[in-house]
Amino acid sequence: MYVFLSLSFIPFLPIVSTGFVIILVVVIVLLIRWQVKFGRLVTNDTDYKKARQSWLISLVMLIVAVPLGFIVRPLGICPRLTLSCATKTTPAPTSASTV
Repeated sequence: MYVFLSLSFIPFLPIVSTGFVIILVVVIVLLIRWQVKFGRLVTNDTDYKKARQSWLISLVMLIVAVPLGFIVRPLGICPRLTLSCATKTTPAPTSASTV
C-alpha cells in the first residue's frame, strides 16, 4: 500500500493512485474478515499472539495511510493536479486591429 502511495507522487505514474485505493479496500476487507473469524478466540498460543500483533500493526498502518493518501496528497503534491495545471494553456491575446 505504501509503495503505491509513494509511486503516486511521481507525475508520470498517475494510475498508481488507483492501485492505492484498490489495495486500501482489500486491506480493510481482510482486517474485518480476520477480526470476525478470530477476534473472539481465547487462547494462550504464541502464534495467535503474533497474529494479533500483526493485525494491530496492519490496522495502525491503515490508519496512517488514509490521511496520507486522501488528505496530504491532494493538497498540492498530487501528480494529477500538477500535470493538469502544466498542460492547461491560456489562449494568446489577439490584437483588436483586424479590419
